[in-house]
Parts: sequence; C-alpha cells; structure tokens
Amino acid sequence: MLDLATGRGTFLDYLLDTLEDVTLAVGIDSIYGAVEAAREDLEDITVAQMDAGAMGFPTASFDTVSIANSLHHLEDLVAAITEIRRVLRPGGRFILSEMFNEDQREAQQSHVMLHHWAAAIDRARGVYHDKTYTREELLVLISALDLHDVKTYNYTEMDADPLDPNKIAKLDQTIRRLMDLTSGLEDAELLQQKGEELRKRIHTVGLQSATQLLVIGYR
Repeated sequence: MLDLATGRGTFLDYLLDTLEDVTLAVGIDSIYGAVEAAREDLEDITVAQMDAGAMGFPTASFDTVSIANSLHHLEDLVAAITEIRRVLRPGGRFILSEMFNEDQREAQQSHVMLHHWAAAIDRARGVYHDKTYTREELLVLISALDLHDVKTYNYTEMDADPLDPNKIAKLDQTIRRLMDLTSGLEDAELLQQKGEELRKRIHTVGLQSATQLLVIGYR
C-alpha cells in the first residue's frame, strides 16, 4: 500500500488497523518535516520524501493507493492523478478521504473556515495551499482515474460538545500561532482581522470536524 501526502501518518496508521490484506506499506510526503514526524510515529513503515506528481516507483507497484485531506495541497493535480494511475496495478484499490466545503452544520463550517484561513496564510507566505473542494468537484477530480466499482460515502466524526472549553482553548492557541505567522506579510492586518473574527465565531458556535467524502474504487 502507498499513502500519498502522508503527513504524520494518521490516515495510514488508521488504514493499517482497518485493512487486513496489507503486508507492506509505504508513505510519501513532499515536506521533510512531515516525513521526519511520520518516521517517528510509524514503526516498521517506510516513509520517503517524494513529490506525488513525480514518484520514483515502478509502474503497477501497489495494490492500494490512498490519500487523505491532501488533494487541495497538490499544486499539479493532473501530474499526481497521472502518477496514481501509473503506480496502481490493474485491479488495484484507490482510497480517498477528503473534507468538502459545503452542506456543513454551523460548527462544522467553523472547521472549513479555519482551514481556508490557514490556507490563505500559507499562500501569503508563498506555500501552495488551495481551498478545500466541494463534494462534486472531488468526484470530478477522481473521475480522471477512470475507476470502476466506485463506492462513495459521507462520514462525520461529531464531537460530543462543539463548545468544549478544553478544545476551545486549544483552538485559541492554534489561531494565535497562525496569527504569528502573518508578521511581516503584505496582508497581515487583513489576515489577523479574519483570524480574530474566526476566533469569536468559534467561541459562539463552536467547532466540529467537517463531513468527509470517502471514495473507494478499483483501477
């Protein structure tokens, strides 16, 4: 199994606990810090620094390819999708898990807004980070893989209390940390204003994880 844009390896670790047919797993990420973090957190898993749009694996190398909450981080989606098709063997399984940005509850919309604000800060710093997609946009992107027997699911991990004080306190810390990153940026004042508006919103309606689209299909 290959997990793309693996980050700290949270989704890869979940799949390894869930799927019974994986005998070898590899994670890749283009960011060195993420690779180092995943290597610390994942035992007996190979994690490499690699661009999803130019992978160094032979054709038809993997029975399963997965990616979670990272399509909007890939600057060249065409190249990445082309590479996914190349390294996934015929009959192999593709798994996508990705949040979408519409039809969310109020507290879930706070999650979407926080993500989009963080993405705007990244872009201002010269880091590619697009907004999240709609559910239909995700399905159109995945259609380019020309999969069959595709199954789609919406799933939500609803927290017990969107206004849990401990969670709100941690979100305040996250917002302050992101605000610090705006120092010296051309749009710093506007970004900080949006951050403060978002902080007040979270204190009013709370925050819950946005609904995710899960796609499972075969090459």
